[in-house]
Amino acid sequence: MSITKLVTKHNLRKTPKPIVRPCEWGLYGSVTDLETQLGSIEAYNMLIKYAEKLKRKIDSGKGQAQNPIYATDTGSAI
Repeated sequence: MSITKLVTKHNLRKTPKPIVRPCEWGLYGSVTDLETQLGSIEAYNMLIKYAEKLKRKIDSGKGQAQNPIYATDTGSAI
C-alpha cells in the first residue's frame, strides 16, 4: 500500500467534538441568566469584575490547580 493511500484514508476521519466539562455548562447557564436578567452590557461588566477578582487571586499565589479528573490535555499530570 502506498503512502498516498494511507494518508487519504487517515484524512477521511471526522474531527472529534471538543470535550465540554460540566462546569462549562454551568458557566454557560450562568452567563445566559446574567444576560437575561441584567442585559448584555451589565452582564459583561459583571463578568469582567469577577475575572479581575480571579486574576488577583492567581497573581497573589492563591490560584487553584486543575482537577486531573477534568484535564483534557495530553500531557501527563503525574
